[in-house]
Order: sequence, then C-alpha cells, then structure tokens
Amino acid sequence: MNWSSYGRQYMKKIFVIFVISLLWNSNVYSKSINLSCKMKTSKATINGKITTDEPTDHEQVLIINFTHRTIKDYGLIPGFPFYVHENITISDSTITWTENFEYLGVITKNVLNRISGQLVSTTHYDTNFLFHKSTGITFGQVVSECKVKDKKF
Repeated sequence: MNWSSYGRQYMKKIFVIFVISLLWNSNVYSKSINLSCKMKTSKATINGKITTDEPTDHEQVLIINFTHRTIKDYGLIPGFPFYVHENITISDSTITWTENFEYLGVITKNVLNRISGQLVSTTHYDTNFLFHKSTGITFGQVVSECKVKDKKF
C-alpha cells in the first residue's frame, strides 16, 4: 500500500467534509420566513372625511430575514418591484419598520404582530406636498392578515 496515495484520499475526504459543513453552517444561520398577507380593512382620511375601502384580493408577500434584519416587500400592487427594508426592529411580539418617502411627503409605519399575524400599515401624508394637494389624503391605514407561506419550488 502506497502511503502517499492513502494520504491524498484521506485529505480529499476531509476537504469534502469541510466544504459540506461550511455550506450547512451558512444555511443553518440564515433564518428567513415567507409571509402571505391579505388585506382585511383599509381606511383613509380624504379632505377631512374618513372613507373605508373594500379589501382587494391582492397578495402582499413579505420575506423576513432575521439574520440580516431585513424585509423584502413585494407590496399590494401587482407589477411593482420589491423593496428591501433594512434595520427592522424585532421584538418578541412585533416586527416594525418604517417607509420614509420624504420627496413625496409620505411616511408609513408598519407593525407586524408576531402572535396574531396582523400587519397594520399606517401612512401619514404631509399637507405641503403635491401628493396631498392632488388627492386630499392626509392619513391612511391598511390592516392585513399574514400567514406563513410555503415555497412552491
């Protein structure tokens, strides 16, 4: 038996085990979940009057990565690209993040209840910006119900 060929085979096996363990380690710590959220209620304040809209059948998909503290949000409007929210706040009972579109005068605070699955998105519109001046909207709130969504493939 040639000891040098035995040593090479041994080293190859160790190398393969090392590479596989690295791959498994990276997947173990990248904890993320997929959520499917359906709108239940929607209300807005338009020109001082509170209006309630019928819920749409659109699905909002959220992918929450707990390791990187990010949310990939596919939104309620089909055809729009996803948006990644960074530096989300995660507690035992809620996950919160803010969408700040200062150039439009729009700020949305999202609170996802980790126990009930309810997502409340509250939007305030600055009265000094064109969006408010053209629509009259000063406040909006959407309440959705979120459930864990399995990957299709």
